[in-house]
Amino acid sequence: MKPKKLMLIFFSFVIIVIFSFFLFSELKEWQLKKDVKKYLIEEGIDENGVLKIETVIAKAPVLSARVIFADEPNVTYYYRRSSGEIVQFGMPTYNVPGDTSYEFKHMDPRLKSN
Repeated sequence: MKPKKLMLIFFSFVIIVIFSFFLFSELKEWQLKKDVKKYLIEEGIDENGVLKIETVIAKAPVLSARVIFADEPNVTYYYRRSSGEIVQFGMPTYNVPGDTSYEFKHMDPRLKSN
């Protein structure tokens, strides 16, 4: 084969691999959002009760979801997939400085006991 043809094949392969990685990543994020939404509905939370669900790629867990509820717009809750199940993890973040006595409305009771 000619060098130009080999270079074209090589760069095409690299582009396909990069595109596949981003597509896979987007699909994983979309699936987590969908699963978190389904989990919240199963837990009795109305769809209109959720202001925002966004996925985040971080250190640990690698992929998680941040959820903000309509009745607590200043609080961010964190969800991830663990052993195939959606679970809340970590303490919710209260985005109003100075108030340490706030009672979280949607915090998983298992987190309160820690």
